[in-house]
Amino acid sequence: MTGGTAAHSAIQTNLAITIGGRLRGKPCRFYGSDLKIEVAGHIRYPDGFVVYSPAPNAATVVRDPVIIFEILSPSTSSTDRIIKNREYEATPSVKHYVSGLAYIDAVGAGRLTPASADARRAARLPPNGHHGLLNPAGEDDIELGAGCE
Repeated sequence: MTGGTAAHSAIQTNLAITIGGRLRGKPCRFYGSDLKIEVAGHIRYPDGFVVYSPAPNAATVVRDPVIIFEILSPSTSSTDRIIKNREYEATPSVKHYVSGLAYIDAVGAGRLTPASADARRAARLPPNGHHGLLNPAGEDDIELGAGCE
């Protein structure tokens, strides 16, 4: 997210390290918000996403994201949870959408405030009838799917 906070950037960096590391040596690839995706006829810049096959080096748009991550913040929460969820649900390649990995505490001087398990489950809106990526107990165990494991 351009113009974001240091806290948002820290969460996005941790996401890239964690997911990217798990995908090393596998056919899937994690990309961050520098690369755009096309979903339901709209262009979006999610905080992170996974594709089953790496995009060509010259690509500027990806049309087949499989897993999409959005970091909720007060200014984007409504769009991420409602509008983007509908767009991602209408995109056949999208198997999972994870939003609300953590909330940014705008009042707490840049501190990160992890969401409670209940808040994470409420924020997770899995499209296409698939189960969400956070396990039922609410831990942060992200299942990358058979194409990536």
